Amino acid sequence: MAVLLALALPALPAAGVAPAPTGPGCGFRPSDWCPAPPDDPCGRHPNETECRADSRCRGLPYRGESVVACMSDGKGFSTNCPAVGCISRYEAPGKAPRADVVQKVCAPPRGGEGAEIHVWRTDRNEAAILELRQGAAGRPHPAIVFHDIAGNAQLSLPVALPAPESALGRSLTEQRAALLGGLRAAETIRCVP
Repeated sequence: MAVLLALALPALPAAGVAPAPTGPGCGFRPSDWCPAPPDDPCGRHPNETECRADSRCRGLPYRGESVVACMSDGKGFSTNCPAVGCISRYEAPGKAPRADVVQKVCAPPRGGEGAEIHVWRTDRNEAAILELRQGAAGRPHPAIVFHDIAGNAQLSLPVALPAPESALGRSLTEQRAALLGGLRAAETIRCVP
């Protein structure tokens, strides 16, 4: 019975069940529905179904524990885990990433002095993905972390990817391609203390 309940939980937000209250640890429970930034029009969607239906929006991926890794589609949704919120996919054309988001992504321990963010944009010049690279103060960074425009981590990849012919190497390469499909590296923002 406990196994059936655990398997059913990820489907609750999509089924329209009222989400649990949100807080600083939002996104770690399958029933969470995390708020979007106050000026984000995608925040009006109350569940994953409505968020998926709006092509301007992306889901916030579930960050809690799962028996099987969540299979991301590169749009904040996955086939086997719930989305836990809804935000816009892009900033307005030509608009720089918000200062508060840059500060959040640059914050230690992952960011810090010496780290930098590569901004990935659409063909319409909309900022879509923030890629945190390099370690703080010149130390080697163990991972490259991709964030959405609200500063939520979407994908973390080791700096040295496994061999492409390995199952893990193929999977990580496919996840990166799904996340960055149709985007181009545009500008670099240096993290400052």
